Formats: sequence, structure tokens, C-alpha cells
Amino acid sequence: MKWNWRCRGGQLSAPTVLIVLSLFSVPAAQAATYYIDYASGNDSNNGTSKSTPWQRAPGMPGCASSCNSTTPQPGDRFLFKGGVTWDHTALQWNITWSGTSGNPIYFGVDQTWYAGASWTRPIISGDHANLASGSSLISISNQNYVTIDNFEFKGLTAFANFGVGSIAEYCDTYLTLSNLYIHDWALDSSVTSDDAHGGIIGNYPGCSPQTNTINSAVISNVEAASAGRQNGVAIRAAGTIKNTTIHDVSSAVLFALDYNGNTMYNVSYPSQNLSFDPTYHCNGVYLDPATLSGTTGYIRNSTFHDVSGGANMAYPNVRGGASVYVNNNLFYGQISVQDPIEIDPYQYSHEGPGNCYVYNNTVYLASSAQTVAARVVDRGTSQKVNVLEARNNHVIGTGVLVDDASSSDVTTLNQSNNLIQTASVASGQGYTQANLWQPTSATDSTIGAGFDESAIFTTDKLGVTRPPGAWDIGAYQFAGGASGPAANVYIAQSVAGTADGSSCANAKAVSFFNTAANWGTGAGQIGPGTTAHLCGTISTSLVAQGSGSAGNPITILFEVGAKLSKSAWGTGSSSAFYSSGKTDLVIDGNNVGIVESTNNGTALGMQQDAYGLDLESCDNCEAKNLTIQNMYVRTASGSDSNQYGTDIYLDGGNNIKVHNNTLNNAFNSINVGILAGATTTGSQIYSNTITNVSNSINFGSDGNDAISTNAKVYGNDITHTSAWTGSWTPPPRRRASPQQRRRTLFCRSQRSLIYWFTNL
Repeated sequence: MKWNWRCRGGQLSAPTVLIVLSLFSVPAAQAATYYIDYASGNDSNNGTSKSTPWQRAPGMPGCASSCNSTTPQPGDRFLFKGGVTWDHTALQWNITWSGTSGNPIYFGVDQTWYAGASWTRPIISGDHANLASGSSLISISNQNYVTIDNFEFKGLTAFANFGVGSIAEYCDTYLTLSNLYIHDWALDSSVTSDDAHGGIIGNYPGCSPQTNTINSAVISNVEAASAGRQNGVAIRAAGTIKNTTIHDVSSAVLFALDYNGNTMYNVSYPSQNLSFDPTYHCNGVYLDPATLSGTTGYIRNSTFHDVSGGANMAYPNVRGGASVYVNNNLFYGQISVQDPIEIDPYQYSHEGPGNCYVYNNTVYLASSAQTVAARVVDRGTSQKVNVLEARNNHVIGTGVLVDDASSSDVTTLNQSNNLIQTASVASGQGYTQANLWQPTSATDSTIGAGFDESAIFTTDKLGVTRPPGAWDIGAYQFAGGASGPAANVYIAQSVAGTADGSSCANAKAVSFFNTAANWGTGAGQIGPGTTAHLCGTISTSLVAQGSGSAGNPITILFEVGAKLSKSAWGTGSSSAFYSSGKTDLVIDGNNVGIVESTNNGTALGMQQDAYGLDLESCDNCEAKNLTIQNMYVRTASGSDSNQYGTDIYLDGGNNIKVHNNTLNNAFNSINVGILAGATTTGSQIYSNTITNVSNSINFGSDGNDAISTNAKVYGNDITHTSAWTGSWTPPPRRRASPQQRRRTLFCRSQRSLIYWFTNL
């Protein structure tokens, strides 16, 4: 459908503008959402609302009636009430269904639904008891496209030392485990030897977890240390592990392909974290790509401290022609006699040698007994590393960077642009533990002394861009240099971990994002090309302080579990996200991000105008893949005359895109403002799902001669309900029927309503 029109002073003028419209399409079959509450649910309920939840989820022992007759389908969401515990009688929980690409089956939470004073994770607890069936708290076998999000798993007692886990998985693909807290596992006293059990335990004989991701988890077994019988492993067999904290375990990671942006500490240290079985070999990160059918592995952008007792901090095996990159890491604290980085050429079945590349790490050797940053294991002349390169590494202490245990262990050894300093010399230049051994001055010895490795990676541990030419040595590019804006910075409501912004576990606070001095083109600032990752629940308005540039937008990316959530947002700079006069911004919900008011509406605790995104004069801006909900929840057919709530407000910007969003419960869903006497061009609004609003897509102006050109509105799925019928006042100079009050697309000017389209 094509329309040529201009909004001008209350009349339709000559055809000057092309707008391509696809106003209403027949919706496809919708995925279902189910609610589960162990405390007050009933499996005979339909499970489709918070007021009629099931007690158990499909796959749990005892799931009956409606719960038992429901087969999860791709795109279905199973939401567990926060603060509620599912005990051992509801376990082992077996997940035996798959989603599809773009439509995973989601087992997780709605953080507005909880027991108690505030939201906490739902708890899956084994109670250190015999489970109703099975041996793991949750089991997933041979499934694809499943997400498990924001649970606490605890209280597993394993009665076998291998394969039993808080989460046990076997030959799954595209499995996402996010925002989990896993802790307090034990091995029954009848089992006398230690092995891989406890945390997230994968088993992949003849298959590979390359597409599986563990993101933003916290895994600890400090309870077992207190009990005097530390055991098991935090993670066995994962494709990608990122933004995760592992601490107080006897063994951390056994097999992975990409260990990125994580924090690890207290592994086999202090003594109570040693395995109860002295014959069991513990590990920090044992990364062996060949075991997982891979050829490339990464240990990068991570922090390791206090890993000892025979466990290696970073332990790459390069057999089978694999290439492993160890870069941008910080190693310090108590370190095993096997050294921070131990490179192993051991071949299980004569698979041939591989390569290891050790770049831009910072290693602090605190003890005079610690003299080596990286060691090659001597496996004899028949098993060796093909190529070992060590460049741009900063070693603080006494000794050497690489100890080649025997000249036969490495075929080609390349070392260059490394810096070894004594602790006193380094401290004199400002490299101290207080700042995690980052440079503090442009004259420090690491500045500009490195080799350019931009063919392999381009940022430092904190996401600061490393410029072409002479790089800085060590894990950090000097923030006072000319390295340019950060590539990535992680933002949460409050600071987390080291607060260096390198991951959700080490996020900067919202105040960093909202401070103008932190935006620009300087080193470490938010500027063109930066991705600002949002973590967890944020209840403070985000206010953009700067612009991206053509081809290098600033992206605000929602991580799994991220949401902008408040009882009621306001307008302008009190909106959930606000930008005025800034350009080249992308707000990307990543298909998981939520923007919401939780207590704003006719029958709720607050009644005020609330905006989700307020983008004013935002040229080349984009809002996509978001769920924006409940800006104002109006009671159907009530006397509420408030015209409150706008999901996305766009005022005066050119080349704006709004697409693939799910929008509901507001007076205006998408409001495109055109400044009086001005022309905007290139608005594209497509593939959005809109429900329970008064005005779905609104082009309008508060003045005359406002023109929109080359606008496209198409492929939107719009469903109106009765929520916005009632007694609110229609626009001036034209009466509207109750049906017309729920508009799909309309254009208005200051003097009169020009034109609207209702559902046809």
C-alpha cells in the first residue's frame, strides 16, 4: 500500500512524500508463556498467568495434569517465581525438548514476579538428599536451543564422582546458561576418589559443545571447603565461558574453547580448597581444543589470582594442530609451582603438534620462588610445541618470561617486546596492586614498547582500543594515551568486582555512563565504535552524553538478564533511556532486553506519564530487538482519562529505524514527532509486535509545515484490545468512535487531525 501525503496546517497537500505501509498482517502462531510457583501453584491450573501458575515445570517428577500434558515448543517461555524454592522432591528435572534458531525454549524468570520484599533468584535445591529420581539437579541430553537463566542451584550431593552435576548436560548444542548462581555441592562420603562432578558438567563423547555458552554465572563451593571435603569441578566441557566468576573450588574449568572476560580466584587455595583426594589433578583453566573437536582456543581478557595446590592458572594443550591464544590476562597472588601459564604439548594419540601465542599479559610474581611466567611441559622429543610466540608481556618479579624446559620442547620459539621488571622498579613507576598493575603515566616503561598484534585482536583487557603502531606492553593500554574510545564497557546499577568495566562481573556503575566526562574520543571513553553492555536490573535512567559517528555507532547492548526496570519511569531525562541531540546510537535489546514500568497504571500504585526510549533529534539512531512493556497499564472501559505512556518517542531525527521490538501497554507505542517547519527523512518502522495501546504508530507535529519524507512503515503485527476504550478525550476538531480511539497509524498537526488509519 502506498500513500503520498504531507502533514501541513490541517490539510492534505499535493503528493510529495512516499510512505510504504504494511499496516496490519495476520499474526503467526504465538509462542506460549507459562508460570511456575512451587509454593502456591497447582499443576491442574492452566499455567498461563501469574494468578494460575503450575507448581512444577514439565520434566519435573510429580508434574501432573495440565503441566504433564504440555509439550514445550520452540519459543515457549517457562517463568519461575523469584524467591521460591523447588526442593529435592521435584528433582531431577529433565529437559527433553528443543527450540529452534531464533526461538529457543526459555526457562527463566520475570523479575517483577517474586515472593518476599524484592526479587531474588528462584532456587533449585537438592537439599543434600536423595532426589525423587535421577542424580543431578537438572539434566539436558541431546537437545538444541535451550536457555536456562537466572536460577540458583544448590544442595547437590553426588553419589558418583563423574558426570553428576548441579547441571548435567550431554551432547547438547546452542545451550545458553546465563546469570546462574551455582554452589554448595558435595560428594557422598561413600565415594573415596575425586573426579568431574558438582557444577556445570558436560559430557561430549563424539559430539561437541562448541555452540554452548555460559555467561555471567557465579560458581563457588565455599561450603564444601568449610565442611573439610572440597571436591569436584566448577565447569566441565563448554564452548564459551564469559563474564563469569569462579571461586573457592578445588578445580575450576576442565575443557573449553573460549574463556573470555572471567574472574577466577581461590582455586586449590587456601589449603581447605584442596581436593580431599590428593591424587586428583586440579586445574584453573585446562583448555584443550582437540577434545572438543576444535582447532582454536582462547584464554583472554581474564583475571586469575590465588590459584595454587598444583592447579595451573592457564593450562593450554596444543595437540592436534590446535592454535591457542593467551592474551590480555592478569595473573597474581598465590601461584602454583606449575606457574601461571603452563603450555602442554602432550598428545593423547599422536595427533601432532600445535601452536601457542602468549600476548599482552600482565604477570605479578610475588615470591622469589616464582621465577617463570610461562612454562613448557617437557614431554620428550616426540611431543612438542610447534610454534610458541611470546610478545608484549609484562612480568613483574625476578626470573624469565618463558622457561623452555628442554630445547626439544618447542620447534620455533619467538620472544620479543616483553618487559621484565623487579617489583621495586615497577612500583616506582606506579605499577601496583592497588591499580592492578596498570600504567599510570605516559612515560611508564610499558607505553609504546609493544608489537602491533592487530591482525589477531585490537583491544586491551578493559576493552580499550589498541591503536595501530607500537602497542603498550601488558594487559592494559594506557588510558591517558591516544588509543581511542573503549571497544566494550559493561554497565550495571552499581559497581561490581574490580569495577573496570571488563565484564558484567566487573561492571562500572550507571553513574559512569551518565557522566559526560566519560564520553568522547579519548582512551577508555564511550565514543564511536563503543558497545556499552547492560548487566542485570538497572533502575536509574540512562542518559546518552555523546554521539557515535557514521559507520561507528555507539551501541547499547542488553546482556542476558539485563533490564531497565522501575516502578514508573518519567519523561525526558527521566525516561528509561534518553538522548537529546545525539546521533548514531543503536539500542539493541539482543532479543533478551526489557524496558518496563512495574507499578504504573489505572489500578496500580502510580499514575504518571512514562517513556521507555526518548530519542530527540537522534539522526541515524536505531532501536531494535527490545521488549518495552507496561509503561502505563490502563484498565479497560474504566474512567481513566490519562493519556500516559509511550514506548518509543522519536522527535526530529532523520534515518531512524525501529524494528523487531515487542511493545505493549501504553497510550502511544511508537510516536514519531516532526518539528514545526522542518523536514525529517528516512524513518523506518517495521517488524514490530504491538498490543494493548491506544495509538500504535503516530506521525505528528505540534506546529505547521512539518514534513516527513521517504518514511517506510511495514510488516508490523498490531493487535488492539479493549484496554484503551473509555472516556479519554479524542484529538481536537474531530470526534472519534470508541473503535477509532485505538488507532493503528495517524498523522496530526497543531491545528487539526489530518488523517488516521484504523485496522482494515
